[in-house]
Amino acid sequence: MAEGRPRAVVIEDDDDVRGLVQAVLAAAGVQVDALAAGPEGIEAVRKDGADLVVLDYGLPHMDGAQVAAGIRAISAVPILLLTGREDLVRDLPAGVTDAMAKPFTVAELRQRVQALLP
Repeated sequence: MAEGRPRAVVIEDDDDVRGLVQAVLAAAGVQVDALAAGPEGIEAVRKDGADLVVLDYGLPHMDGAQVAAGIRAISAVPILLLTGREDLVRDLPAGVTDAMAKPFTVAELRQRVQALLP
């Protein structure tokens, strides 16, 4: 945690969704590091730590399950998966704490984030 505020790493390749998640988290008082690719997100967690990771499943080059595994190798941080695949919401990939189906509402995102932050 920096400056007493929780820190989140957002890993989402869609600029609009990444911006929305970042804005919702910032409005909740969370310091946000928003990235577009899995390897950079894993590195951000490794380097600076995090209190929460919000992770898109459909990333290029590495899917969300691969990114979650990379994060789990270095951290026990809660991971909230965002996905368009209903099967992944019902049966969470290994290492994922919770999942939300896209599209989602801002209210639902706020609720899930509050439940996962320390």
